[in-house]
Amino acid sequence: MTDALLPVVTRFRAYQLGTAGSSFSYFAGNHFTLIEAQITEKSLPHLQAELKACGKKTIDTLHVTSWDTIKNIQHSRFKKFN
Repeated sequence: MTDALLPVVTRFRAYQLGTAGSSFSYFAGNHFTLIEAQITEKSLPHLQAELKACGKKTIDTLHVTSWDTIKNIQHSRFKKFN
């Protein structure tokens, strides 16, 4: 048995929304999380590029930390990105 640490590719990104609020993504161990889960016309192409860079077609976890913003999430926008 070895005590060596195994490398894990990680990425963290912040997205400009063009509106008030924030949205971030975190990728580690082939798992993609969108934090605050806000997508705007300005952030969408950058989010799609990040998913592609991570080798992902879908978001694994939507993490919403502010319940005030939950009403603004359009769940249909979180379907598979092509």
